[in-house]
Amino acid sequence: MSNEERARDLERAATEKPEERRQYLLEAAETWHIAGNDERARELFEQVLDGEGRTVSDVRIAYATFLLGVREPQRARELLDQAWRDRELSGLAHVDGGEVYEIALDDPATALRWYTRGIMRSIDTTAAPTGDALAQDMALPALFAARHRVRQAVGQPADEWDELWEKSREKFQADLGGDDNTETRTRRSAGHAVLYWPPAELAEYRRRWPDGYPGFQDVAEPHLEHRREVERTLRASLSGTSPMVAIGDAAHFADFVADRDLDGAKAATRASYAVELNRTGTSTVGLPGRNEPCWCGSGRKYKKCCGAPAFTD
Repeated sequence: MSNEERARDLERAATEKPEERRQYLLEAAETWHIAGNDERARELFEQVLDGEGRTVSDVRIAYATFLLGVREPQRARELLDQAWRDRELSGLAHVDGGEVYEIALDDPATALRWYTRGIMRSIDTTAAPTGDALAQDMALPALFAARHRVRQAVGQPADEWDELWEKSREKFQADLGGDDNTETRTRRSAGHAVLYWPPAELAEYRRRWPDGYPGFQDVAEPHLEHRREVERTLRASLSGTSPMVAIGDAAHFADFVADRDLDGAKAATRASYAVELNRTGTSTVGLPGRNEPCWCGSGRKYKKCCGAPAFTD
């Protein structure tokens, strides 16, 4: 699918799902920009900016990023200033805003202020933060990593927060990847994997083993709930060894079950299948960085799909 086709699909989704309209239009605007249609992108950004409804990322920061790309820095800075003055700005929005200043505007001093304030708003300031505390908030590892990166780049000596991040990195099984070190990636953990069925595979699994997911029988959107379950497991593992996502195939699973004389409806059998896929390196993906494609295969960025803070609610 081309970027233009994807942008049109997102606009259609905005019409079909009015409760998520603002989010879909924001993604459509970003996709139109990638496709080279900045006029349409601007129209949608303005609609989203003036609209109501929740979005995963801060609209002002997303629009400012676009404006910088089309060389309108004054309007971009106005939007960034608006976001900065917002007392309800989330920790993840502080990551996004900081990255704009760090990368697009080459202003590490301002980026550092964004990252530091994001941490201050995300932790209990009455007690020293710990590695376990970092694991409880999706924004904190990204904020600590970004702050540490910028402080190193400008030659500032390590402080207690830098030392905490250095000690916590191995616990999270994380390293900073990419040319600009903006993404957090997890290393592979042998034997530890969470089974995920793509939509058609989940439907086929449930056809063959209707008792396999009893909790899905009265759910309006079984696959949506399945994705939420997988994401909950991934998040619960952040404080320890982060698992891989094993992509299930119902036909392959049927062979696995038959070869071992197992009951395919049991959760233990599905868990064994996930372990086998991970052991053999078959159809497994690691937890993506915030701006990388989501593990579920939707094509959307992880931070705007299963990695959205409210997705598991």
